[in-house]
Amino acid sequence: MARSGKPLGEGAAGLEEGARAGRMSVIVWRETAPARRALKGGGVVLGFGMGGLIDGIVLHQVLQWHHMISSRLPVDSLRALEINTLADGIFNGSMWLVSMGGLSLLWRGMKRDARVPLSTPRLIGWALLGWGAFTVVDSIAFHALLGLHHIREVPGFLAYDVAFFLLGLALIGLGSFLAREEKPVLP
Repeated sequence: MARSGKPLGEGAAGLEEGARAGRMSVIVWRETAPARRALKGGGVVLGFGMGGLIDGIVLHQVLQWHHMISSRLPVDSLRALEINTLADGIFNGSMWLVSMGGLSLLWRGMKRDARVPLSTPRLIGWALLGWGAFTVVDSIAFHALLGLHHIREVPGFLAYDVAFFLLGLALIGLGSFLAREEKPVLP
């Protein structure tokens, strides 16, 4: 029975026979592909959203290095701070919605097929991939192309922007390492 309470279907009858023949991992691998894709997608989307929330909370609110549109509207008056804070809130709300979308995808993937092996390192890897993707997209879109803000609104901002971009690439690399899957080998 799948987690949803529905029978696993026609292919499930062959699992026992396939296991006896040493082919169970290959059968399960092929039949669980949609659920594995849903889990991977959910982990990456969750990581993207959480990466945005970490950026918004740590860099915008705690360290106050920049705000969402602080390069376009410098925080030199109370009114400018209010507008920047509003933009930060819209950004954080958007990243929360993205995170909820990732959780929804994870939930659907878990319910889709009970045979999908759940792996904490793999989930962390997918989330790090998403966080790294957020960091790279943020660096390219908001810092370089649109010029909405820089990591630190200081004269030497480029060093901070480059370091942030490299952090994103490192997160993608680490996430890829943790998320790797071993494909079954035919006996």
